[in-house]
Amino acid sequence: MAPAGSSEGAALGSAARPLELLGSSQDPRQQLREYQLLVRTSDLPGAATDAAVYVELLGASSASSGPQLLTPAGPHAFQRGGADEFRLLLRQGLGDLQQLRVVLDGCGARHPTWHLLQLEVTDVATDRTWYFEADCWLDAAAAAQGNSQHVQHSAACTYSAALCTSACTISCTDAAVSITLYGDAGDAGPFELAAPGRSCFEQGSCDVFSVKAASKLGQLLRLKIVCDSSGLRSAWLLGAISITAKSSGVTRWFHAGRRLGRAAGLEAELDGSDTDVRGQLAAYKVTVHTSDVSDAGTSARVHVDMSGSTCCSGPQALSTSASISSSCCFERGRAGSFNVTCRELGELSDLTVWHDGSGPGSAWHLVYVEVQHVPSGQVWYFPCNQWLGSSQGDVAARRTLQAMRSFDPASLLCRYRVAVTTSNVRGAGSDANVFVVIHGSEGDTARKALAMQQGVNCFERGRRDEFTVAGADVGVMSHVVLGHDGSGLGPAWHVAELDVQHKGTGQLLKFTVNRWLDAQRPGGALQCELWPDVAGQQRAAAEQAADGKHGAVEWELMVNTGKVLGAGTDADVFISLKGSSGSFGPYTLPAGPEAFETGCRDKFKLSTPELGDLQEVVVGHNNLGLDPAWFLQGLELHNLSCGAKYVFRVSAWLDVQSGCSRTLKAVQQQQGQGLLGNCKHAAIAAGGSLSSCSYQLEIQTSAVEGAGTDAAVFVQLGGAQGQSDAMQLQAAGGSSAGISARSLFQPGSLDVFVLRGLPDVGQPGYTVTFTTSNILGAGTAARVFFELIGEHGSSGVVYATSQPKQFLRGATASFLYPRLPHLGQLQQLRVGCDGSGMFAPWHLRLVEVVHVHSGQRWQFDCHDWIDKKCMWQRVLPAVSATVV
Repeated sequence: MAPAGSSEGAALGSAARPLELLGSSQDPRQQLREYQLLVRTSDLPGAATDAAVYVELLGASSASSGPQLLTPAGPHAFQRGGADEFRLLLRQGLGDLQQLRVVLDGCGARHPTWHLLQLEVTDVATDRTWYFEADCWLDAAAAAQGNSQHVQHSAACTYSAALCTSACTISCTDAAVSITLYGDAGDAGPFELAAPGRSCFEQGSCDVFSVKAASKLGQLLRLKIVCDSSGLRSAWLLGAISITAKSSGVTRWFHAGRRLGRAAGLEAELDGSDTDVRGQLAAYKVTVHTSDVSDAGTSARVHVDMSGSTCCSGPQALSTSASISSSCCFERGRAGSFNVTCRELGELSDLTVWHDGSGPGSAWHLVYVEVQHVPSGQVWYFPCNQWLGSSQGDVAARRTLQAMRSFDPASLLCRYRVAVTTSNVRGAGSDANVFVVIHGSEGDTARKALAMQQGVNCFERGRRDEFTVAGADVGVMSHVVLGHDGSGLGPAWHVAELDVQHKGTGQLLKFTVNRWLDAQRPGGALQCELWPDVAGQQRAAAEQAADGKHGAVEWELMVNTGKVLGAGTDADVFISLKGSSGSFGPYTLPAGPEAFETGCRDKFKLSTPELGDLQEVVVGHNNLGLDPAWFLQGLELHNLSCGAKYVFRVSAWLDVQSGCSRTLKAVQQQQGQGLLGNCKHAAIAAGGSLSSCSYQLEIQTSAVEGAGTDAAVFVQLGGAQGQSDAMQLQAAGGSSAGISARSLFQPGSLDVFVLRGLPDVGQPGYTVTFTTSNILGAGTAARVFFELIGEHGSSGVVYATSQPKQFLRGATASFLYPRLPHLGQLQQLRVGCDGSGMFAPWHLRLVEVVHVHSGQRWQFDCHDWIDKKCMWQRVLPAVSATVV
């Protein structure tokens, strides 16, 4: 039992003085309060002691336990790095402990100094625990002179963080690393993990750091780790992290098994576990199938993130051994297999796949991904059949694919009808193996053999043979390569005609060949490249119209090319019509060499099957020729069968940056409104109509001599929803219905006109706010531009007039455009910069657009770099729309 005296002197001299005890009629042991002490000695040289240790607990309202001798159960207490438990019995509880006093009695001790790390005191009756962080030296000589160490109660908790880097090649990093801890009682961090004087995060190493939280976090639930990608070695393959609370000795494990870097992501959130899950990992085999289309392969670094019913795998880099280039696994038409080790995921639900855009030719066309759970043999399929990259498709470099248990890869292939007519001339037939390559806006099909039919002699003189071939979807077909391998007894072949039809879209191309495919003839070759001619396309249109359900429908199409510099195009222009009961095209317009020049109006005749009510029109080009970029002013489409007229106002570039095609929603021209005779509607929702509106027009003529006029004056109003005809302004009672005037044009006069029955073209004006990300190097000195795309059309490219520091890191720049036309419900935003200046790359966080008149707000999230890898621009979908 500890001495009863209250002073340190009494405690130290208790062996030489008599002890007086007061008697009681009750057993005092029944009234004692039990406290348990856990004493931790530091892991430092010379930290141990063999001196006697006294502890005095000080509670609320000056309550004290008095000096209590800590009597060890064994001979080796207070050893370096050790933890010793003691049991104290006090006559009363001390309430909320505030501090404690530690005294060292070095009488007869060989090691009279001691480095105390921490004390943990638990009230057994209430199960409440107090922590006292000491981390200091105690000297018995100082204690003999009346000096003792007071340790305050601390809510802080120290954790030991051990980070294990993978033993795989190229797994280390020089980047700065930080962690944030999240527990059920709070969170703490971020803590920078650094050890001056030694290298950390080397291959196969386990680095230990000490972090101190301001308060206890309870049970650790998750952890966030961040690296800043600095240094020469920035891609880090992290294995696992263990966090140990020094106060309780409890360890939580956080499995990573993933890379951290620019490609895979600079941060990761890891879930905690009571056990080291590295011994419970599951093996998955991931097989990636690249499409067999032109330029489908990629040299970029590819990553996947698998999600299951129990957890997610986190970003996993698809890489092979050091002796094999991973990029070879993503070549055109290849299937690359990779081994991924991660936590057991359960039933897979989706998979996210992306690449970092590095290397030349980073755009990648992925067919599907196959994932096999190696221990059980279960297989999941994730169909894609889309481009990932900045130069193809819809420029998305990341795709989230849904899991399927059963899947036929052939279902992703497109089917084509190929009909070949062999000429009726002597020796025209061929015994060779014939092939065809179909090219389009999305690539090519590669060589597809036109297989001989059993029991039928194909490619004979005067014979027409039809085949169905399956291949990648090439989009809008542009041209075909037809040839043979020169085998057989009579390989020479004279071809008259070739028809190719895309069974998915119905597009039909007809080619007049009329040539020999024979390498033995002068200037001959085994293959030829065929492009559709005007006569062939006219025959194709007539054939498609004849196949219609209700006979042919005649259309007149007027294409208006803009008058801006370089508006014309050398590319082949196509159009598709979609109605309520059918579709037509894509149909390449049979244009001459002078068509689609700057300011031209080109007229075409179309014959289509019965389409029902026209719903949308797709217009575009194949991006071929010396100058394929095209500024399309608009289209006018007239159904000659029923008289319906549709007018589309585009006023936008069709090129690689903004897209080589546009989809326009059809709105029929209103009837019975003389002033709307040629109203050029933009692309608005199908079936929509414009409300009529009256406008008051005021014209002030100057007062100078000769300022008036007797000439006819015309006016044309244009807005986001439409554009009126040019209308002559006449006095009231004139011949133009719907227009009245109170005065004529005279020097110094104000002429007021009321224009009735015109469409409401909407209120203009938008505020556009750019928010630059708050990360290293996010700002840009380049010129920023944007284009708003809505249900009523496009704003065209607008450059933000910026001042210095407007697009710096973390900055917000807001611009008002009062004359920007109303576009209806916004759908997309194209944003980019011109790459000029010393610091051109820009990391954009988000863009917010507000329509000034209505207060409607749209948000476009980016959270990505805009740089050379994405051709200095990105197309962002609207993620939210509210009214402010």
